Amino acid sequence: MLFRSLASNLGGYLLDADPNVRAQSQASFAAAIRTLAAQLKQRGAGIIISGPLPFFMKRPDLITPKSLCQPEWYRPHNNLPSGCKPTLVPRAELIDFLEPLNVFLMGLEKELPNVHVFNPFSSICPPDQQFCSTHRGEIMLFVDSNHLSVSGVRLLEQPFLDFLSRHDLNRPTARASATATHGKSSSH
Repeated sequence: MLFRSLASNLGGYLLDADPNVRAQSQASFAAAIRTLAAQLKQRGAGIIISGPLPFFMKRPDLITPKSLCQPEWYRPHNNLPSGCKPTLVPRAELIDFLEPLNVFLMGLEKELPNVHVFNPFSSICPPDQQFCSTHRGEIMLFVDSNHLSVSGVRLLEQPFLDFLSRHDLNRPTARASATATHGKSSSH
C-alpha cells in the first residue's frame, strides 16, 4: 500500500516543504532503491522510475467525478460541469518546483547502473507550450489533479518505447531468453 502511495505522489513525498522531512524521505527512498537495485542486479534486472508528471493541485474543482466529464446524448459538451474544463498551470513554475526531484532521481540513475529514470513530463506538457493543461484540445489527459486518464497514458506509449530502446531495455534478459528457447524446443 505504501508503494502505491509513493508511486502516485512521489513528488509530494520527496519534496515535502519541511526540509527535515524532505531529507529523511529522500534518504529512505534512496536506501530502498539501492537495496532493491542490488537484489535485482543479481538477477540481471533493474528498476525504471517514472519521473514526475505535471500536476494541478491548485484547482479545487478537480474533485468532479470524471465520469461526469464525458459528453453523452443527454449531457452535451457545452453542459459539462465546470470541473471538466481545462486547467492551466505555467510550465516554468512546474519545472522549477520539480527540479530538485529530477536532480535527486537523476543522481540515483547516475549512481546505480541498473536504475533508469523515464521522464514523462515533456510528453504531457511539451516544451513549446507556455502552460501545462489537464486537456489536449477536448481530450482529458488527467482524471484528477495528478493521475493520467487512458488518453494521457496513451501519449506516453511511444516515448516510453523509445526510452526502452535508447537504454537497450527492450531486449529479454538471458533468463527470459533461456525460458523462451526452452519453451520453443519442448513444443516441437
